[in-house]
Amino acid sequence: MAASEMIGFEAAFETAQKRFNGDRPSWWHDARRRAFDDFRQRGLPTRRDEEWKYTNVRQLGDVSYRLPESATPTSNLDAYAAYRDDADLELIFIDGVFDAAQSRLADLPAGVWAGSVEQALPGHGDVIQQFLSAWDGADAFAYLNGAFLETGAFIDVDPNTVVPVMIHVLHVITDAGKASMTSPRTFVRVGRSSEVRILESFVSHSGEACFINQISDMDVAENAHLEHCMVQAQGLEATHIGTTRVRQAAHSHVATFACALGAKLARHNLRVELNGEGTHTNLDGLYATKDGQHVDNHTSIDHRHPNSTSNQLYKGVLNGKSRAVFNGKIFVRDIAQKTNAYQLNRNLMLGPECKVDTKPQLEIFADDVKCTHGAAIGQLDDEEIFYLESRGISREHAVRLLSHGFARDVFERVQDEGIRARLEQHLAEYFGDALA
Repeated sequence: MAASEMIGFEAAFETAQKRFNGDRPSWWHDARRRAFDDFRQRGLPTRRDEEWKYTNVRQLGDVSYRLPESATPTSNLDAYAAYRDDADLELIFIDGVFDAAQSRLADLPAGVWAGSVEQALPGHGDVIQQFLSAWDGADAFAYLNGAFLETGAFIDVDPNTVVPVMIHVLHVITDAGKASMTSPRTFVRVGRSSEVRILESFVSHSGEACFINQISDMDVAENAHLEHCMVQAQGLEATHIGTTRVRQAAHSHVATFACALGAKLARHNLRVELNGEGTHTNLDGLYATKDGQHVDNHTSIDHRHPNSTSNQLYKGVLNGKSRAVFNGKIFVRDIAQKTNAYQLNRNLMLGPECKVDTKPQLEIFADDVKCTHGAAIGQLDDEEIFYLESRGISREHAVRLLSHGFARDVFERVQDEGIRARLEQHLAEYFGDALA
């Protein structure tokens, strides 16, 4: 990376290092310094890198960033009431800073610990340290997140615990977040034979440019159940790079849903490791673009043991001069016999100038498996549009109805009604003006 490209990140990192001034443990500072050194050596990816062939992020190195304020910003959350539920446990982050006053954590169920990273460090520092060192093969943005890690959410569910309410981690970027770089981090540990539902929302009604570089790490123990949804509905000048990493032990069940409706440039990396026999995983998602947006989804599921199953369905709705990328990888190790893996990517193109690059990948080293994949790109059926028009519905409204139906179909795979209701709200807002 050229020195000129590092000015923004270098200056921001030196500022970040001075903030704590010994308030965090030494291993925390050491981990941040190592992460930034690794980032400096690796640099931002280019389009010569196969994983970033269709997504250009080099411009991020030319920006001077503001870090989040050290004090909690003042923000009225009334504009986000439709995404919230009083029954939820809730962790609120405003412009990258934890807002304890507006979070709802007073009545934690038995067997559940939830709070900010800084609150968790005194009693759970060893677990956080393990999370920070657990993942190998990190990319440049993972190193960058580690270098600028200041706060985040920590959720720990004891063994044999069924969490009766949803846990919602809500990140809000306000107009005060202009030109900011935030590095949200979520750590989730689900104990043996436990069940939990988690929603992470990244929202903004601001049109200001900002950079969100987010990571969610989840460790799911034997026979545990996790339902996780991530919604990205940032302002249309934002850049959002997201990474979700999941490790599953034997006989665990994980269902993930990734919904991308905002940001000018959005990328989500989803990596799942099946580290035990009898695991099951659903990886589902929806992305919808307006004019000028670019969204990139990369999924990777690694079958490392026998008798595991995975099922992926990602749908995209593209409108205007926008672009989408989908790359789905399925790895089956030689020991992972009796694997059953399925993957499908479907895209609906609503205009002549939108474009999608879809690339399903299978790498199979076992012989007794069932693995299938598919990809489809198409437009609305003229006969269906004509049918609706013949019943007095305008063409514009017909396109909205059919497109909404195509997108909404994938929501049926979300089991939790509360999560599904929030997804419906975001989708309704998208179709309120996207196809005018």
